[in-house]
Amino acid sequence: MNEWTVVIAFAGDITEIWGAEIVTREGDLYTLTGTAMAAPLSAGDVLDFGFSARCKGDTTVSLVSVNGHLVELPAEDTAEALEIAPSTDPVLEEQKAQSSPPPEEPVSATSLDGEGDTDTSSYFQDNGRVEAEWEIFERFDGGFNTYLTIMNDTGVAQKPWSLLMHTDGFEVSVSWGMQVENLKDGWVRLTGADWGAALQPGQEVTVGFTGLGVEPVEILFGAEVSETLDTNGRPEVTAELFDPFEGGFNTYLTITNDTGADLSPWSVIMELGDFTIKSAWGMTVEDLGNGRVLLTGADWGAALPSGGTITVGFTGLGTAPETFVFHAADATEPTPKDPSEPEEPTAPTPVNDGPFSGADYGEALEHSMQFYYAQYSGDLPDNHPISWRGDSALTDGAEVGRDLTGGWYDAGDHVKFGLPMAYTATVLAWGADVFADGYAAAGALDDVVAHVDWVNDYFLRAYDDRGTADLSDDIFYAQVGDGHLDHAYWGAAEDMDMERPVYALTAEAPGTEVTAETAAAMASGAIVLAASGSHERAEELIARAEKLFAFSEAFQGTYTDAIPEVADFYASWTGYQDEMAWAASWLYKATGDETYLAKAEAYYHAQGVYWSLSWDDKSMGTAMRLAEITGDERYVADLERHFTYWMEDIARTPGTESNDGMGWLDQWGSARYPANTAFLALQYAELLELRGARHRAGEIEAFARDQIDYLLGDNPDGFSFVVGFGDDYALNPHHRNASGTTDVFDAGDNAHTLYGALVGGPDLLGQHDDSRENYIDNEVAIDYNAGLSGALAGLTEMEVLMV
Repeated sequence: MNEWTVVIAFAGDITEIWGAEIVTREGDLYTLTGTAMAAPLSAGDVLDFGFSARCKGDTTVSLVSVNGHLVELPAEDTAEALEIAPSTDPVLEEQKAQSSPPPEEPVSATSLDGEGDTDTSSYFQDNGRVEAEWEIFERFDGGFNTYLTIMNDTGVAQKPWSLLMHTDGFEVSVSWGMQVENLKDGWVRLTGADWGAALQPGQEVTVGFTGLGVEPVEILFGAEVSETLDTNGRPEVTAELFDPFEGGFNTYLTITNDTGADLSPWSVIMELGDFTIKSAWGMTVEDLGNGRVLLTGADWGAALPSGGTITVGFTGLGTAPETFVFHAADATEPTPKDPSEPEEPTAPTPVNDGPFSGADYGEALEHSMQFYYAQYSGDLPDNHPISWRGDSALTDGAEVGRDLTGGWYDAGDHVKFGLPMAYTATVLAWGADVFADGYAAAGALDDVVAHVDWVNDYFLRAYDDRGTADLSDDIFYAQVGDGHLDHAYWGAAEDMDMERPVYALTAEAPGTEVTAETAAAMASGAIVLAASGSHERAEELIARAEKLFAFSEAFQGTYTDAIPEVADFYASWTGYQDEMAWAASWLYKATGDETYLAKAEAYYHAQGVYWSLSWDDKSMGTAMRLAEITGDERYVADLERHFTYWMEDIARTPGTESNDGMGWLDQWGSARYPANTAFLALQYAELLELRGARHRAGEIEAFARDQIDYLLGDNPDGFSFVVGFGDDYALNPHHRNASGTTDVFDAGDNAHTLYGALVGGPDLLGQHDDSRENYIDNEVAIDYNAGLSGALAGLTEMEVLMV
């Protein structure tokens, strides 16, 4: 046979694959096919292929189908050889025909046989920056695959890390988690990229490469050294350009302290030439006149121990020089300021120096509200505004004798997943509560109230307390639809006829993440509906939220244990403590009951400082709620660490003259994280204003605006990641109804414009693929728009009502 296709279920992100290629990925389902070298199989042949991946928990790989034939193997048998029949699945054949040509494979890799045959020799070298350990984990004819474990023991953040490697007798063909630049004399520069870019102090990351040629006995690593002028006992500086854009460039500066003494802070003088510095990270910039600036380490970049190295950087406007010129700062350093002297007041950052106005933010917010209408399931209201949507899934819940119609479809599919839906409802209501004036100014307040009411109507039906006070007989219906069955169908929701099973949570099979998050959704929704005049509905929601929270406390358990099928789509990585704290904080606001405040503080844990508010992690949202309620410095400190990480440490995409780039946390749905963080940041800025920290508030607000502006089109491509906004936006979001087709690979743009949907987002280099089949870059989801809507309302409020 000349070709084969398999479908596997795997909860991680495949970062590199050999002997096969990925055709598509839907959730945790990967469709794989053989490469040109690995596809042909003679009768009785056995072929090995493999991959490297990142995963947070379960590493199980399950085989789903082979050439379209479903397999049912016990877990212990999935690694056994299978008889592969010729492909007869037309869907898979179409996928292969439409997919991009596979990248050329340099080799056909095979696994090592026998115990003890993996080379575990390693070479450590402290180069003042990071340490590296290498391990050959696979050999093949003409080359080898190698893991590199990069360890940051420098005491300061490395963003990105970088080191030199000597390639004696081999060349690097493919790499993952890093970029490789050929230098001279066999040396290459390795620089962290994508998920491997940033390393906090004490962290390590495993990246790797495929080498072609002679297998090394040892690999030498070293630090990069460059000449500077007039060092005079001052640190050495290496400059490296990256991410140029029209009218400017970005530059990394690697500062190496070889003075023999600790420097805190370090400082050097740099000649500007034909450029100016727009912004800097890890240092301050002081204009000395005569085309020179004084660079001084600041924040995380301030301290530089003897022998240490740190990477800081700046965005320059103008023409980059061929050579950067640096001088010692001894003769020109300013006299240190007497710390006893009061600081002069500093004006806060201007409200808006970006390209968008309050009217623009309001327009984008109106579009975002239209997206939620497009996600409605069930019997649609008579005034439903989306002409190409109709009634759908009208028998949801019939199999359990419960009306479970309504709610929202999750993404470009038609499953109703309880956890992301409840999270979305909570965050959407939060934005409507804190930025109600912004919603009103945009003419979108009635829309957001309608959405909050619609989804909570579904939650009320999903919670069956059996009409008794006894919590032990309660049932919460947490999901409608099977993700695997649903994702096998491409077509409109109105036409689907597959089975839509219902998944329940009970005292015997609890799912605390979902029930607690739904309690939060009901409590926050009650606040919004009460403000709109719907007092009876608000009271009903509060009563149900309190009971559902009590159920969540009484019967605790991770919801993926109760509903294993959901682990392929929305596994709970952070547990349910964050949902319990989050729900309690909302119940406190809805009821004023101090018991809930005490519970929120008891359950709270700052696990998400170095992540983002998301459907899985509510900890920074709770920190915001508790900081506002209590004023406790503990929560303010956690928020400050969180935003310092986002503003100074996290990787950024390329920016523009008016934008410092998008904070880039993760590839899948990359745009949602900065949108959520911007929403949180606008509230934190208001809190800082109230606390008198006006300058920091201005910085936080400017950061939030930068993130939203990037998504709206202030990026090097001028591309809007919000469908329908601006002149150039995604035309082919991965959305079954909007596509207007029954084949994801059909040529031509989508039939319908999915106004307001935030598509997945760019990669770390700012590149984005507007292809319908690209569910990583171009899928949409209800949780993507939740924080975005709140941030747009906040910016609208600031622009329109505070001028």
